[in-house]
Amino acid sequence: MAQLNIQEYNDLNKVLQKVPRFQAGMKSFSHMVKTYFEKFALKDAPEYLKQCIEFIYLNLPIQEQLSKYFDTEPPFQLDESVLSGSWSEGLVLYDPYTFDPPDVDFLCILKNIHFTDADQVCGDLSLSENSPFVNAYLSDINLLKLWQSYLLEPASHAMEGRICQLSSNKLKEHLYKNYSKGDRFFRVTSEQCNPITDSPALKLSRNSARGLFHGPFWKTLFKTVVEHIWRCSDLVLAIRCDGWPQNALEWIHRERNWPSRDVIESVTKAGFHIVAKSSHAGNFRLSFSRAEGILIENLNKVQHKVIRAFKAVIKFLIPCNPDSKETLTSYHLKTIGLWHLEKSASETWIEDNIATHLLQMLKELVRALRMKNLPMYFLREYNLFSGVENLSYLETLADKVEQISQDIPGLKKAVKMGANFHFYDNYMDYFKTCFSQSAK
Repeated sequence: MAQLNIQEYNDLNKVLQKVPRFQAGMKSFSHMVKTYFEKFALKDAPEYLKQCIEFIYLNLPIQEQLSKYFDTEPPFQLDESVLSGSWSEGLVLYDPYTFDPPDVDFLCILKNIHFTDADQVCGDLSLSENSPFVNAYLSDINLLKLWQSYLLEPASHAMEGRICQLSSNKLKEHLYKNYSKGDRFFRVTSEQCNPITDSPALKLSRNSARGLFHGPFWKTLFKTVVEHIWRCSDLVLAIRCDGWPQNALEWIHRERNWPSRDVIESVTKAGFHIVAKSSHAGNFRLSFSRAEGILIENLNKVQHKVIRAFKAVIKFLIPCNPDSKETLTSYHLKTIGLWHLEKSASETWIEDNIATHLLQMLKELVRALRMKNLPMYFLREYNLFSGVENLSYLETLADKVEQISQDIPGLKKAVKMGANFHFYDNYMDYFKTCFSQSAK
């Protein structure tokens, strides 16, 4: 590795210290937009306008709109839509080239079904030892009758009280059917909607904001905010599960520097979900998004900045096709970050040391790529690179990451471009104009 220039290192450290920290732990789109709007656009706005903006976003009909993709009668009903992903965790990154915002992801939790600790014991929730894929079975006669249209077995088996397996594909097919009916909130075109595959998500494109609010000022203001914060969404069907996965007990007891025992207890008490993603190993997949959200929410300022900067560097310097399996995903990068947090001593997380952590995370990413093995954070026996078909491409990626980690000026530029909140940079003058006109 090239000799590190002290002055360049100090300059990188200063750039990293200026990385904006966004709030983590937001559970709804309304809460998220209100928080970001207040932080970046309402600093100089009059108080009455702040109250108006708060009213708008507290009354955005997100749950109502998403409920349209579900039935009004049991069983296929929406219990709750939870904001997930980078917006919820405060790890949001705008595209450094197009300034497009990232997807706004929702975990759509089904009503009328959930699994308990006892279901893991009896096998109704059948987990694999070293895999996140699971099978979900129904043995209760009432549930069998209720969900008979969404089972792998014929409905007659359910009516006879036989144990039957829940089909993730049938659930997604019904969601797609309801979605295809269309509304004015999301565009409905086949080109913008994923087919029913092994993916857990239904990708939607936001429709125009026209018609949701009336009056020239409010329409223009709302259109600008929504269309530059929210363009696409991934809807992920999920089923709530109590307790903690039996195949992930090692995570609770492993030796570590982070997180604290109190945070670990909070994570395990919060439960988990299974999402409608199928494979040869199972019909559903474990989702630790709630656990990840709690962990990210409990990061200190320096830790949070490093994770955002690390993601920004890779996104800026290694552009990739998000639909390709041969790519570094946001989840891969977050996993590297979680492992690094766990291994790092708490006293090292100070601002004077922030560049060291970024460089170390890049080094750990190179190691994972060269070994062609990135252990899932909660299930360390499962390799997140197991689905990569062209393993030689991982070597190519490792070479790229190693090269950029030695280019400190390039890292500085990547952090500045990738980690800034471009919505604020691009639209501040617009908001100032709006505020001055509305006050007249």
